[in-house]
Formats: sequence, structure tokens, C-alpha cells
Amino acid sequence: MKRIVGLICTIGLLALAGCDGGSSGNAVGSGECSVGGQNATIKATMQVWYLFDDQLRDSDPVAFDDINLFLDDLVADVIPTDRFSYVWSQQEEDEFQSATYAGMGFTFQLLPGNDARLMQVFGEFPGELQTPASLAGLRRGLRITAIDGVSVDDIIAAAIAAGTDEVSAISDAFGPRDPGVVVQLDYVDPQGVTGSATMTKEYIQFSTVALYDVFNLNGRITGYLNFRSFANPSFEELRQAFVAFNAQGVTNLVVDVRYNGGGLVSVAEYLGNLMLGRVVPGSLYFQEVFNSQNSGDNFATYFSTITESLATLERVVFITTGGSASASEMVLNGMIPWVETASVGSTSYGKPVGSYGFTFCDQVLRPVTFKVVNGAGASDYFDGFTPTCEADDNPDYAFGDPVEDSLAAALAWVETGACPVAAGDTPALLSKQRQLQELTRGMNYKDVVQSYQ
Repeated sequence: MKRIVGLICTIGLLALAGCDGGSSGNAVGSGECSVGGQNATIKATMQVWYLFDDQLRDSDPVAFDDINLFLDDLVADVIPTDRFSYVWSQQEEDEFQSATYAGMGFTFQLLPGNDARLMQVFGEFPGELQTPASLAGLRRGLRITAIDGVSVDDIIAAAIAAGTDEVSAISDAFGPRDPGVVVQLDYVDPQGVTGSATMTKEYIQFSTVALYDVFNLNGRITGYLNFRSFANPSFEELRQAFVAFNAQGVTNLVVDVRYNGGGLVSVAEYLGNLMLGRVVPGSLYFQEVFNSQNSGDNFATYFSTITESLATLERVVFITTGGSASASEMVLNGMIPWVETASVGSTSYGKPVGSYGFTFCDQVLRPVTFKVVNGAGASDYFDGFTPTCEADDNPDYAFGDPVEDSLAAALAWVETGACPVAAGDTPALLSKQRQLQELTRGMNYKDVVQSYQ
């Protein structure tokens, strides 16, 4: 079956489309938009297309007054635990595909010790689209000390006293995701210098490729790609990066997807062809395998040469965290049979399944509809990819800085084929990584890809 960007396959009255962010088609059901009617539509669609269709509960659509709670109940008995199916609005769907949203332009993490850090700032690097955060001078590594005059310590203390989630409390303190919301953020940088920024939320589009660079590792010409999301703008941004890589004779790659929650399979296919399309053309990249009702839709995708494909790829290493999910893991898994492949950082999210989008009542249902299998038959990585080399995600250093812990480990592996003797590979680092992994493991996939502020 030939893959076409934006493909819509129509079967009877049902239309479906691309996984984790493709254009969506119509769901099965009457189209009646009361809550009970929407629940009935969700149930009917899931019974036909859900990968684990034999594990669905016989939930009563009229017994729930919330479509999300109904979906949660419908999949409550599924093993492995379904953290991946969700419903969101058509607007959220469109924003995900186009790398746009209403906000300021950054992500944060709550590190041990009430350390609320900016982990990435959209627009921080030359050539990127600018955002309120970048225009205000924010950058990776700043520690948030207060939001609208309330200290982070007080926000966390209030959350603990109320028995609520501290990360959510900090996120809520930034206010609603609406244009025009004004936020004051106080911070201190890694050198101890304090500052303050006042930003107004607006609809922004962020660059999915933050930056790319080339390192010469004793003759191993190595490209570095910091890649944020598999969205529609990624095609041109990735093309430009690989034009530069080819011009400089890149033969090895570091692909930094440490917060990349995935997106369009068509972009994953394109990235795979840029990496290996000229190296192993015609080899099996991945298969999508559906439930028994829809096994006729199973299909395979093979590497194919495109103009910007690398001439040679000797080694590739992925930088991952618990926020690396779905298409990010799919590309990693797809590389393993054909090129020397490693990952550096911490264990990825664990999403070896994909979804098609089904529209109803200005909502989009994205249930698990197929599993992803690589060219060696490997799938079911629900526990994520354990890194070849453990390394810290160190916000005290910018992306692309070769002394930043994860990039330093990745470059060492490319150069030597082995993990560096890491001073940071300590019980404290492993404890930090376990804490962050537990946080992301407890998140629904929708929350992973909506972590932008």
C-alpha cells in the first residue's frame, strides 16, 4: 500500500487517516452530538478499529456525562495499560499537526529540590521562529522562582497540602492557554543572576528543528539534529538540515529527540529516507499491523532514496528521555536492523503503537489502531527503549554544546562505539531519572504532547 501524505482511506461510511496527527476522517455512529451520542460514537468506532478490540469493556454510553471519562472506562481492562488513546478538539488536532498553539514558547520540568527549569525555549537559536519567550530573552536552563509574584516553593507547598500534582499546579499558575493572557516570570540563571520577564500569550508556531550542527570526531563527520516534533513544517526544516549535512560530508548522526513526543508518520517516513534511503534502499523500514477485523489494511513501508538522503550512515545515536515517544521511538526502532544504532540519556516513553484520527462533533478520537513493527520484526517496546549509555539531561548547558552531558555521551559513542566513563553515572543521576520517568509514565500520551507553555 503506497503511503501518501495526508492520505484518507474511505471504507463504506468510515474515513480514517494518518497516525498521531494525520488529517482526520469521520467516526462510526449517528453523528448525534449529545454526550450520550458522542459516547455511542466513540464506542462504535472503537469496536471496529481499536487494536485491542477484544479487551474493550461493554461500557454504557448513557451512564457517563463526560466523553473522556467514558473513553477511560471503555479501555480500563486493556493490557498493556492504554496510556495512548484520547479525544481532543479539532482545534487541538490542527495545532498539533502544524506545530502551533497559544502560549509563550517554552517547556519546563520540575527537577528534584523544587527546581522548576526551562528545558527548551522556542526561538532561542538563530534562524528559528520567534516567540514571546525568546523575545523576552528566556533560554534553556533558567530556574523559575516565581509566577505572577507567587514563589514556586509556595505553589508546590499549596499543591502538596491539597494533595494535588505539583507539576500541574505550576502549569496552572501560568494561566489558561488563551491569547492575551499576561504572565510575569521571575527566574535565576545557572550563574546566579536573577531576572524577570513579562509575556503575553499569543498563537505561535515553533520551529520543529531547533538547530543542526556538524562535529569532526577524529575524522568521523557527525551531524547533530535537535528535533522537536513530527509536524507538517518538519518536511522543509529537515530537508534544509540534510542539505547542510550532505554538503559537509556527514557520515554519522546524533538525533536529539529528548522531548519529541512524535506526530505524523509521514514525517517519520521522510526522516528515515533522509537517513537510510540511499544506504539501504528497498529495505523494510516498518510495518503497521491492525486488529483482525482490519488485517487487510496492514502494510509495509520501505526505505527509498530522495535527493537529500545521506550517501553513507555508519552510526546513529538518539538522545532520549521519558518525553521521547511514538514517532521518535518508531524511527529509532526502524534504524536498528540496518545501521549501528544506540540511544543516550534516559528511557523513552514506550509507545510502539499508532493511531488514526476519527472526527465527530468537532472532536477527534485518536484510539490505538495499529502496532509498529521494524524490519527485524521487533515491536512491543511498551517499557520504552533503555539507553545504551545513561546520561543526564543537563539544562545548565545549551542544546548543541558538546560538553552538555547527553550530547557529550552521544558524541563519545559515535567516536568510539562505547559509552564514556561518566562521572555523572551516579546513584543521584539514576534516582533523578527514575523520578522523571515515573512522572512521564503516569501521563497520558495527550498530556505528553501538550506540555508546551
